[in-house]
Amino acid sequence: MAWRTCGKCKNEFFAEYKHCPGCGQEYKENHLKAFSALAAVAFLLVSAIVYEFYSVSKTPDNSAEQDLIQKEDTARLEEMMSKLPDTRKLEEEKVRIEERISQLSKKLALIKQQQKRTVNIDGVMTQISGERPPEQETAAIDDLVSEMPEAKQLKEEEARLEIVMNQMAEIRQLHNKKTRFEERAIRFSQARQFLKNNLDATNEELVAIKNSLESFKTTEDEYQEVQKLLVFINEKIAVKSKKIDRKNQAIERERFEAETASLDDKGKRLKKEHPNWSVEECDLISKGKIKTGMLEEQVKVALGEPFEIKRTSTRSKWILRKNSTACLYFEEGICVAIQQ
Repeated sequence: MAWRTCGKCKNEFFAEYKHCPGCGQEYKENHLKAFSALAAVAFLLVSAIVYEFYSVSKTPDNSAEQDLIQKEDTARLEEMMSKLPDTRKLEEEKVRIEERISQLSKKLALIKQQQKRTVNIDGVMTQISGERPPEQETAAIDDLVSEMPEAKQLKEEEARLEIVMNQMAEIRQLHNKKTRFEERAIRFSQARQFLKNNLDATNEELVAIKNSLESFKTTEDEYQEVQKLLVFINEKIAVKSKKIDRKNQAIERERFEAETASLDDKGKRLKKEHPNWSVEECDLISKGKIKTGMLEEQVKVALGEPFEIKRTSTRSKWILRKNSTACLYFEEGICVAIQQ
């Protein structure tokens, strides 16, 4: 692989290039064929590389031009990297969804336990003596719990988590593809700089770097194509991320409007502030009502702070008003009984 020196800007480049990389000067292909044997051609190839770079090294202006090209390439790559989208929002959304799934799963487990026992007016728990076989009783409870709003919301959150995971995987693939093209462009630039700075390199080193360049097919046309591909991938990542954001926002708006159609303004505000609360819970809370299965936070929003709270390790009793028999019983933060 021979080298050529541009007559206009004195830049050196591979003879196979049709244009000078520095100034764009066009060069017609040389149709003269070498008459040497294959062994002689290989020797002249290495000698020409060393000779051309040795000659160019005596010209200070050319070295400055090479440094400028290197800095421009680096700055261009850094600019592209700065425009890459940040996946932090998707990571945060993933964490929030996983937390909601965990809360709903725990809540459903406690609700399922509550279905197996009854509570009298004093809050004393007694085990139901079921007349059906245990297997049928368990299956009936599972069917009942699966139709509850919390179970449906859990399925929605699991579906949302799958969508977010797919989006993250798709963006990672685009990032990996961009990285491969960056490495390809940097490899070419480093190889060019190596040949420029290592005039005393051994024959094996020169052959290795030449083979490396040939394995990447780093002609000037392909180098420019790599840059175009980097720009294309950056733009594709940005466009795809914006489409994903707009689509998710539209889906979320439609879902919220359909879900809260039956709520008043206060109920809609509660649902917006607490998306993991069910529509039924927001409706009751907005009207100052409660039911068993609600969280302590939900009861406080609906009824306000209690007059007195008596706690044990996992249970608590809320006395709503002074000199009143009305009280609530909680187990692990969930209301399990209401005494009027």
